[in-house]
Amino acid sequence: MEKDNMNKTIAQIFEARYVIPLYQRNFAWREEQIAQLLQDVYQAYKTNPNGNYFIGSLVVKKQHEEEFEVIDGQQRLTVLSLIMKLLGMNAANKLFYDSRPYVAEFLEAFYAERDFSALNHPTVASLKKAVDIIKGTNLAEERDTDEAVYFYDRDGKPDADFAQYFAQHVILVRVEVPEDTDVSAYFEIMNNRGEQLQEHEILKALFIGEIKDEKDQYDLGKQQAFSVIWDACSQMDYHIEKVLKKEQSVLYLGENFDEFRFEELPTMSEKQTATALTINKILNPTNPAETADDEAGGGQQNNNEDAKYAAIIDFPNFLMHIFKAFYEKEYGKPVPLDAKYMLEVFEQLNQKKMVKPEIFIGQLFRMRVFFDRYIVKTMVAKNEDNEDEDENFAWSLIRPDNKEGDMVFVNTFGDGLAQQRVVKALTMLQVSFRSRKYKNWLQTALRWFADQPKASLCIDAEAYWKMLDKFALDRFDAICQQQYSQIGEAEVLTRENSMSDGVGTPHFLFNFIDYLYWAEHATGGQHGVFDNEAHEGFRLKDFDFKYWNSVEHHLSRQKAENLEHSENYIDNLGNLCLISRGANSRLNDRDVKEKVMTYATSNMGSNRQIIYSLTEDNNYEWKEENIKAHYNALLELLGKRCEILGCSKSSSKGGAEENTGKSD
Repeated sequence: MEKDNMNKTIAQIFEARYVIPLYQRNFAWREEQIAQLLQDVYQAYKTNPNGNYFIGSLVVKKQHEEEFEVIDGQQRLTVLSLIMKLLGMNAANKLFYDSRPYVAEFLEAFYAERDFSALNHPTVASLKKAVDIIKGTNLAEERDTDEAVYFYDRDGKPDADFAQYFAQHVILVRVEVPEDTDVSAYFEIMNNRGEQLQEHEILKALFIGEIKDEKDQYDLGKQQAFSVIWDACSQMDYHIEKVLKKEQSVLYLGENFDEFRFEELPTMSEKQTATALTINKILNPTNPAETADDEAGGGQQNNNEDAKYAAIIDFPNFLMHIFKAFYEKEYGKPVPLDAKYMLEVFEQLNQKKMVKPEIFIGQLFRMRVFFDRYIVKTMVAKNEDNEDEDENFAWSLIRPDNKEGDMVFVNTFGDGLAQQRVVKALTMLQVSFRSRKYKNWLQTALRWFADQPKASLCIDAEAYWKMLDKFALDRFDAICQQQYSQIGEAEVLTRENSMSDGVGTPHFLFNFIDYLYWAEHATGGQHGVFDNEAHEGFRLKDFDFKYWNSVEHHLSRQKAENLEHSENYIDNLGNLCLISRGANSRLNDRDVKEKVMTYATSNMGSNRQIIYSLTEDNNYEWKEENIKAHYNALLELLGKRCEILGCSKSSSKGGAEENTGKSD
């Protein structure tokens, strides 16, 4: 086994050839893993561009000189191979999947820079999607910043300094097993190894260790009560009332589940026996499947028992929101919304005796209840089979209610405009800032929830959506500070006098535009946005925000090659819309007529609907004058953003006098 020089830069890694044996599964990394890798490396690059960043290990067995069989780490290695090629750092393929001809065909085409969109075999679907994910990931999204940085600039070139950092400063530990190793046995051991204890599990144990009575003895009853509530809160994909036993929900939330009655951890009754919690009991939460149907007496919106719900944030990062919302002053500096700082934040607060288990669990419990009722979850049918994962879900905003003694779930704000307005505002922010870390809009919402009357779990719908609108307006000012005047009829449209950032355009801007058009339409078009010539006769269809993370040029670069001065307007905001990566891959360089006729009836945001409608009205042509007209219309829309949303830049209050709905 090689013992020296195991630390390899990525450039050094790909000096060798790697074979992925047949016993290894196909490439399966999805967006979460790929985006996390890119964002972690980018954060390290921005923090210390001259330092090294370690990204894990690669276990291999040498076959020949500079050729290795990959035993562990092939998913990461495959992504690194794709990234290095896209950065222009790897000229030749060094990755070979054994006995998988379609993968070989894809890699050959990818490295030769040939079109591989027609390769549709299941073994290459994840590889094709990975390429789109790499190109479309906001590298700066994991940082606490309004910065938007994408893999390629508007000229389609990667950042040279970042490319050099990736090749020379990202380190992979390459471990060679002895030549006589039984590879199949080793592989089985590697895949059956236990998982490390997670930091939030350690935090739970530390909190429980602090729960003592007035005699400084462990209070077993309160420890058990703490554990039950913590475990329920940790099941983020389930409404908390579906995890707690029904009597617990009624005890803490009232008969109608609209009061917050939790004051302190209950002690055990005389009829109950309090026993010390084992480590296994502390670290293993309640299984919601055991309580959801038999004990909670649940039921879901529209009786959709085939639906699977998913929270927009995981439990460790939700805990960081609780620390930030309630303990930032005591901490003495901004609490980072990143779970990797969890124990560091807790230890500093605990040293100062600033965080008490009974108070913290009450804050966590209350915020989880608000989170479940007033922050959207995604809902996916169990048997849904859709190759475009960006589209394959619906949004859910529901709350529990008492119906003749049974707990049922209903729309949080009823079935009218109030529910639609809140869901649109929430989903616009979520699809724009989808990272589980540094989710600042969620922190703003949680602090707003914390300021509500403590005993009530009902909030005013209008006040809520205006708070969300205020966040969006402020974020628009922070991200889109460039100011441009409209382009006159005789003026030439150029990069210098217009918003022309191409694929580097912040995704939030597209979603905000879609939201403004929807809000104007929902309130009767009273601000004249649809009265101009560019929108004459247009009727907006309702739509659901999805994770559209790919910027599409309606008039493609290829189709514009023969048009005069097309380089001046091809990247203009008026020629761009946001679509799913799958759709972008399928559209490729089709002409505008084919795009419109293929996707005109699909779920599309307002901006894309308008572009397609204008194209159809213009005999399926889309030229510089059309881009200019649409661009000017977008500027008019953005200029009226405060009036459309009914609130000023400096205050979240204002707008319509009549309340349109409450959660109760």
